Amino acid sequence: MANSEGRYVKTTLSKKEKILEVINEHWMEKLNYWLLYFAGLAFLLMGGAVFSWGVQYVQYKDALVLFSLAIGIIFVVMAVYRQIEFYFREIVLTNKRFVYKRGIIGVKTEEQILAKTDTVEMDQSVLGRIFGYAAIKLTTTGGSVLRVEYIDDARKAKSRIEEAL
Repeated sequence: MANSEGRYVKTTLSKKEKILEVINEHWMEKLNYWLLYFAGLAFLLMGGAVFSWGVQYVQYKDALVLFSLAIGIIFVVMAVYRQIEFYFREIVLTNKRFVYKRGIIGVKTEEQILAKTDTVEMDQSVLGRIFGYAAIKLTTTGGSVLRVEYIDDARKAKSRIEEAL
């Protein structure tokens, strides 16, 4: 999470509510858009190579060039969108609630009031164990669940949430 000061959450704080912790997402979440950038660049280079080398044995060379360039541009646009979305995401723990905010223009927030939180669980896969990330799941006594993936240093985040309870 690049928005490390929790700007959106600061505007929604109630009286006597303060931010305890801004929880960061793991770098593995960035891999999502970096792979799209890589795939987009590969398609753009492939379309440019076919066009500039003047490959004669390809029957539908112009169609292949246009297809490669179109797919490359689509992948790059998707990567830019996901990167911007990543930098606008916030995961914040206050003394009263846990907030997960997503979205660029249309904002979606998932909030869990800490007083109603029953359990805090950490799910860590084998890859998560190797690379140091996990998912945090908060469950209320009513059964609603808030799950946030790719949390960096999830043990620390889990213990901070449990301390705030």
